[in-house]
Amino acid sequence: MSASSLVVTATSVDDMLRHMHSKGIALWAVNGQLRYRAPKGSMTPQDVHALLACRSEIIGKLEAKRQPTVEPAVDHQRHALTFSQLTHWHGSELQMQSSVRHIVSASRLRGRLNIKLLERSLAQLVHRHEALRSRIVLHEGAPMLEVAPSGTLPCTLHDLTNHDPRQREHELEQWIRGLVLEPLTVVEGTLTIVHLARLDRHEHALVIAMEHIISDVVSMNILTRELFAMYRQLELGDPVQLPAVITPFSEYARWQRAGHEKWLDEHGGYWNRRLQDCGRLSFPRDVEGALAGRAGWGTVAVQVGPELKTALHAWCRKHRTTLVLAMLTAFATAVLRWCNSADGVIRYQTNGRSEPSIANTIGYFASMLHLRVQMPASGDFLALLKQLTDEYCNAYQHHDFSYIDAQVPAAEYTRNPCFNWIAGDAAGREDDASASTGLRVEPVRFANPRLDGYDKDAEPVLLLYEGHSEILGGVHFPRDRLSAAGMQRFVATFMEVLEGLKAQADAVS
Repeated sequence: MSASSLVVTATSVDDMLRHMHSKGIALWAVNGQLRYRAPKGSMTPQDVHALLACRSEIIGKLEAKRQPTVEPAVDHQRHALTFSQLTHWHGSELQMQSSVRHIVSASRLRGRLNIKLLERSLAQLVHRHEALRSRIVLHEGAPMLEVAPSGTLPCTLHDLTNHDPRQREHELEQWIRGLVLEPLTVVEGTLTIVHLARLDRHEHALVIAMEHIISDVVSMNILTRELFAMYRQLELGDPVQLPAVITPFSEYARWQRAGHEKWLDEHGGYWNRRLQDCGRLSFPRDVEGALAGRAGWGTVAVQVGPELKTALHAWCRKHRTTLVLAMLTAFATAVLRWCNSADGVIRYQTNGRSEPSIANTIGYFASMLHLRVQMPASGDFLALLKQLTDEYCNAYQHHDFSYIDAQVPAAEYTRNPCFNWIAGDAAGREDDASASTGLRVEPVRFANPRLDGYDKDAEPVLLLYEGHSEILGGVHFPRDRLSAAGMQRFVATFMEVLEGLKAQADAVS
């Protein structure tokens, strides 16, 4: 066995210990330090490198052998939900109704696919990430996350080669739609599923879907990025090297809960003062166009093309701001005009990863910043931009990690219009890091059907994905109160604000 080919898993640590023993090398741990005694010439540089790579795991194994084996209590595997998870739990009424797996990735795999290697990569990711071996349980009526010490993530195989090639894309979209809309009982249900369809001899479609309570967009991109990176490394025979998961999701949840009282002492007063007397910023009901009583949300597309995006970047450079803050200010301007209001709260959804230690952890971290917006009497865009920039910075200093949204009953302003920006590095649209030898990975575009049954009393959400040359996204809205025609007019108002900035940039150039 080549030590350099070892992957740091529970199995590989056992293999490493057997490998060392076979060479007469003795290993032991003293006060958290690894010690060894080896016959002359038996310890190679590769052995030293492999020991260093999994030193902490080996120490854990050696120390465990000196202690009697005690089966851990079930409660030790459980922890309270994060406040982001609680917000989703209460907001979606998951205890009373079924859900769907909201976070979805669909990839087309072109080339020769080694399915066994893909399954092996999935198995190692399950060992690496707690979220992939977790479920929701009820303990004395309260939802908790139960993390299994080990687990599997089966890859269900399908054969779609019998379909007419001319109908293949339609059949593929219908297949993905069925997987996404598969009903799920969140309590003790399977939160993550993986399905692989064979479309042709050298073409497959891989779908990964996760319930939002265990994942978010950034987490899904971590999962797919690591999956294909691991597949590529295993295919080439290289040792698996992935960024360290410094803080597991359960540790983060315990840290957040333990710090809640301290947060209230340090930051609760700020939010009470800042959001005092704030209420719901409601879009006018579109009586003529809304499909009263119809469930679900609709979507109106938003597209910022290359020319406009380039001009906006130029405007931002001139005024020393960022594209996301300029877009947020444009959205706030359009919302206040549309609601005929000069004051209100705009919700800004962040990825919630304010600590570097959770940069590579899969879980539900996304959380809201509540930004108090007050339109200047002059209506000046730059004045509003400065105010929103200050508001954004202050909100981050007092980041509430969804403490406010998780309160029951929730404040009215937690239903206000929402701005959600997916940065280019998190969108996963133009990242070729997943390219593998002999296998090309491409995203599958599909209309996610989960909004069809979405039922939440909230104002519209602007969701934007930043690409290399353009910005794509849409305004999601409740169809029982608002119409597509009305939301198209709102999008036109938003685009009018952006075009005004472009005109300023063009005038300067």
